[in-house]
Order: sequence, then C-alpha cells, then structure tokens
Amino acid sequence: AAREARVVSDLDTPRPSIYLAQRESSIRRALAELRKRPSAFVALVFLASLLFVAIFAEVLASDLPLLLRYQGTTFVMPAATHPPELAGETNASLAPKLGAGDFAIYPLVRFGPAERTRDGAFTGPSFSRGHPLGTDAEGRDAFARAIYGTRTTVTLALACALAFVALGTLLGAVGGFFGGTIDSLLTRLIETLTAFPPLVLVLAVQAILPKPTLTIMLVA
Repeated sequence: AAREARVVSDLDTPRPSIYLAQRESSIRRALAELRKRPSAFVALVFLASLLFVAIFAEVLASDLPLLLRYQGTTFVMPAATHPPELAGETNASLAPKLGAGDFAIYPLVRFGPAERTRDGAFTGPSFSRGHPLGTDAEGRDAFARAIYGTRTTVTLALACALAFVALGTLLGAVGGFFGGTIDSLLTRLIETLTAFPPLVLVLAVQAILPKPTLTIMLVA
C-alpha cells in the first residue's frame, strides 16, 4: 500500500522541467518554421518594427525632451504625460531657458507631428536641421508625422481586429444557439458584407458622408 501511495504521489507531482521542455520545443518548432519561410520571417520583423515604432514614438520624435530637469522639477517623458507646467513649450522654446542645474535629453527628432517649424514648407531632407525626411506643405516635420501616423495606423488596425473578433464571436454564438432561420440570416448577412472589398466600402462611406466620424469608419 505504501508503494502504491508513492507511485500515485509521483504521478500527481507536477514536473516543471517537462512542461518547460515542451514549451521550449514549441518555440523551437515555430522558429524552425519561420526559418523555412523567409517571407514569413520578414513579415514578422516588419510587424515587430511597426509595433516598436507605435509604442516608442516619443523616443523617435517628440516636441518635448525624453527627460527634463527644469526649474527644480524632473519630468520623465513629458511628451507622453503632458504636464501642465510645460503647456505650450517645445524643445526649441525650452533650450534657451535651461539654467544652472537644468538638463534635457532629447529624442532622435526634436519635432512633434503637429509642430510647425521655422524652416518653412517643403524643406528637403537635412540632418543638420533635424529633418531626416524634410517638411510638408505646412512646415511640419515629415519624419515625425510618419512616426505618429504609424502609431495611429497600428492602433486602428488592432482595434478593428479586436472588434471584428468580438462581433464575430457574438454573432456566431447567437447563430449557433438559436439555429434555423436566425443562423441562416446571420450567415447571409455576413457573406454579403464580406463580399465587398474593405477599401471600396470605406470609399463608399466617404462618398455618402463627406465628414464621417471615427465610429462610422470603424464600423465600415
């Protein structure tokens, strides 16, 4: 009886090493599949780069420093936290105001996406002026606008994907629960909507509504 109890206890005892080995083998299999398909690996790197740019946009381009010591107060990532003490300030306006004991660590590009620079419109790419991609028609830094445009695009894409999964799960659950006519109607409705290319549907909404709201565009 004691031997049987030991056998049962050994079987019931969790073995983290086995689970860890299985997890590592799954990761290795996934990496091996990526190595077999270079295009998939390139796509993964590209998506990871977009996520990095979207998350760390303030590090790449911002109209405020990454770290600022100003008038006895330390500000960490003020471009993201928006402290009221720095309302209306930019990197250009803060630089001459830094006194003894003050310091600033600046981002890669010292301009925000909506900031109109003094260099004028359609300035060519110039690293000396701090515009790697030049400026647009309103004198805004093109690099900063591309960075924050990437954040907007990635955020909108993730929101649309999550909304699509949630709505699809809800409609599928309703159709599967009731079945019959309701299931058929939901199926035909989804097939009708998915038959239209998303770009054509968005253009149609914009043609019908000259100034569509963000909610309408998300639904479209």
